Amino acid sequence: GLREREAAYRELGGEAGWRVLCLRAAAVVGGPVRSEIADYLDAAMPVRVAGFDPPIQVLHYSDLLDALERGVSEDVTGTLNVVGRGVVLLSRLVALCGRLAVPLPETFARWLAPAALGPDALKWRCVADGRRAEQVLGFHARFSAEEALAA
Repeated sequence: GLREREAAYRELGGEAGWRVLCLRAAAVVGGPVRSEIADYLDAAMPVRVAGFDPPIQVLHYSDLLDALERGVSEDVTGTLNVVGRGVVLLSRLVALCGRLAVPLPETFARWLAPAALGPDALKWRCVADGRRAEQVLGFHARFSAEEALAA
């Protein structure tokens, strides 16, 4: 999984005498980078699982660049979560983008969910804690989740 790959990168970097910092970025919006959230919003028919409205974290592309710049310039190792300010519920995220996500029973949502964001992700989302990136890198996202979507 993800943790094992990060540990392998740190081990390889350590053997080479390199400093290794892994940045785990929330779904990026704006700019040339694509994320599962951007692909979901571009789907012909974004759907929701009825009865679920998970919180979504997004990170504006310019905030990602800021975090990368700080990561390169600071003497920091380890793994840091890089997230935007706050979260937005899936239903609000879709509405902010001028779309409608049809709430469907889970069985139908499994068939129709865009490949970019499967039905399990439409029910349960992890929300990452970005406080360590703030403390160690001095990273503070300029954009809230809603501002990132509007930009």
